[in-house]
Amino acid sequence: KELPFFQRDDKFNQKLYDTALNYIFRTIPRDFEEQMRDSLAITKLYEEITQGIALSEQDLLTGYKDEFEKVKVSYIRFPQEDIKSKLTTQEKETAHLSAETALKNIKETIAKKPKSNFKDIIKGLGLKIEETPLVGRYDFIPGVGMSAEFTKTALSLKPQEISSAVSINDYFYIIRLEEFVPFDEASFTKDKEAFKERFLETKK
Repeated sequence: KELPFFQRDDKFNQKLYDTALNYIFRTIPRDFEEQMRDSLAITKLYEEITQGIALSEQDLLTGYKDEFEKVKVSYIRFPQEDIKSKLTTQEKETAHLSAETALKNIKETIAKKPKSNFKDIIKGLGLKIEETPLVGRYDFIPGVGMSAEFTKTALSLKPQEISSAVSINDYFYIIRLEEFVPFDEASFTKDKEAFKERFLETKK
């Protein structure tokens, strides 16, 4: 709740918070706050483990790529409807089956009509498709939440490649990489020392 976009006049604004979670992040306060706590816990554990470890050139390169590589994806989420509470075991099983069935139908349709527009294929199958802006590995993703697994999956794909049905935060996603923006090697070389200082600062 200390994040700037939840504040108005330098104070936390409950109405702005509720509106942002509902319409922008498409999640409920409990799930959002759990994701934030988990993210902070992982960060703290990582810092404790890596404290005092010297950074290699590969460490810096990996850290730079993690910060500056971006992806833009389209995705289909199962279940398709918005759910305001955690899914039951039965609902998860149903969502998984729906995702696998949809994936099979998508691949079969693409094989038959390879030149068709992907969004048109999805809509023709009666499915709802969403698209993200360009996001980094640790960005909050509208409609998904904070999920390194989501962006990790996207980064493993080639442009226009489709993922398998991936389980993330109780839902199942079919992810398609629309655009990949790599880090700039010249900028890394130029900014390496400054980035190293900043990178080390985050480990303290």
